[in-house]
Amino acid sequence: MVFSRVALIAQVSLLLAVTGSGQDFSYPDFSNMTGLTVNANAAQAGTVLRLTPSANNQVGSCFYNLPTQVAAGFTCTFTFQIDLPTGGGADGMAFVVHNAAQGLSAIGDSGSGLGYALNSNQSIENSLVVEFDTWNSGLGDPSDNHVSIHTCSTSANRYPEDFSIGMSSVSSTMSDGNVHTAIVAYDGLVLEVFVDDLVTPLISAPWDFTTGGTYVSGNSVGGLNLMAGGTAYVGFSAATGGAAETHDVLSWDWSGGDGPVGTNYCSPANINSSGLSAIMSGWGRKVVTANSLTLTASAMPTNEFGYFLCGQTQGFNPNPGGSQGTLCLSGKIGRFSKQLQSSGGAGAFTINVDLTALPVWRNQSVLPGETWHFQAWFKDGASSNFTDGLSVLFQ
Repeated sequence: MVFSRVALIAQVSLLLAVTGSGQDFSYPDFSNMTGLTVNANAAQAGTVLRLTPSANNQVGSCFYNLPTQVAAGFTCTFTFQIDLPTGGGADGMAFVVHNAAQGLSAIGDSGSGLGYALNSNQSIENSLVVEFDTWNSGLGDPSDNHVSIHTCSTSANRYPEDFSIGMSSVSSTMSDGNVHTAIVAYDGLVLEVFVDDLVTPLISAPWDFTTGGTYVSGNSVGGLNLMAGGTAYVGFSAATGGAAETHDVLSWDWSGGDGPVGTNYCSPANINSSGLSAIMSGWGRKVVTANSLTLTASAMPTNEFGYFLCGQTQGFNPNPGGSQGTLCLSGKIGRFSKQLQSSGGAGAFTINVDLTALPVWRNQSVLPGETWHFQAWFKDGASSNFTDGLSVLFQ
C-alpha cells in the first residue's frame, strides 16, 4: 500500500497547476485557489489553506466547487498542520462530505462544532464528516487527540460521540506543529481513515451512502440524500473556541473510486540483497464485482525477475527450496508465472489481477466473503527471496 500511495503522490507533485474534472483533482499546495470556495475565517495564507487563524471563536470551511462522486468510492489524501496554540490549543478540523441546502457556503458552529456541527445555532446537515479533534469536549470523546466519523443522516450533524460510526485516539499528536498525512478511503462498502501510518487504518467503518451505517452505540443511522449520480460537495472545516490554534491544509489530492486494499502479514520479510525487506501492497477495491485490484511488490533488488503468488491459506515456511526468504502461503498456491516481471531500476513490479481467473486450479474466481492472500517471489542474486504477505477480504 505504501508504494502505491507514494507513487500516486509523486505523480501529483509533478502537476504544475490545479486540475479537476469533478471526479479527480489535485492541489499540491494552495498557491492557486482556483476551484475552491472559502467561508467565514477560512482563507489562503501563502501557499496553504488556513481554515482558522490562532484566535478565539473562529470558524471556517472550504469546498471544491464541483459536486464530486462519492457513492462509488474515493481516496482523499491530504497533509495538514495544526500549530500556534493558545490556551492549550483547540478545537480541531474535519473532512466534510455534504449535500446541505447551503451548498458551497455551508458552515457549522465554532468551538466543539469544528465548523461542521451544531453547537449553538448552525450546522451542516445531510453530511458525513471525519473529525481530527484536538480538544476533549466530553460527551464521549476518547481523548483530546482523536479521529471520529460523524453523521446524523440528513439532519443537522452534531459533535457528541453518540453520533459517531467509528472513532479512535491517534498515536501521534496532531496539534504538535508538524506536518501530518491523512487518507480517507471509501470502496463503496467500508470507510477507512489513516493518519501518518499509511499501512494500517486507524478506523474501518462499514458505511453506505444510501442505507447508512451503525453508530458505535449500536444504533442504526440512515444515509445521505446525495445529488444526482451519487455526488456531493467535499472539503474541510475547522474551528476554535476559548482556546485556539491554526488549522492549515497544505496539500489535497482526490481520486475517485479506488483506494488501498489489504492487510500485510508475515512482516517484515527477510532482508534481501538491497538491504531492505520487500513489501506487498494492493490498490483498487475489495468489491468483487468491480474487478479492480493492482498488486505491487517493492523494496526488492534491482533488475531481478519474479512473479506473484496467491492462495486462500496463510503459511510460514522458511527457506523453501533453499530460498533466503519465507513462503507465507500454504495449501493450493497459484502462481502468476505467465506474468513474469522485472524489478527494473526501481526494485519493484506491478500487475493488474483478474479476479475472475486467479491462476489456481482451473482459473478460480474470487467470491464475496472469501479471503485471499498474496505474495511475490523474486530472484535475489544466486538465490531467491520473498516479500511479506497481503491478505484481502473481498466483498
